[in-house]
Amino acid sequence: MSQIDTKWPELYRQAILEPDRTLLPSRIDVAREAIQHRARELWYSDGSETKERRDLDVAMYFLGLLRKLETDAQTTSAQRA
Repeated sequence: MSQIDTKWPELYRQAILEPDRTLLPSRIDVAREAIQHRARELWYSDGSETKERRDLDVAMYFLGLLRKLETDAQTTSAQRA
């Protein structure tokens, strides 16, 4: 297991809790990349359903939701300007 694979929960937390909206997109990208990498590793190792695999799915869902909310907020603020 590589270092990025063991760090995905921390990278996910950093993205979810990022208060700076200018840093948020890059935090989301880094977290998604780490999660996808770990998911591929799990898939090729045994492919069985595990708690970590479910955690990865949930994390990806919430990162996608966060990205959508951020995109919607940017669109709304641009329309008001």
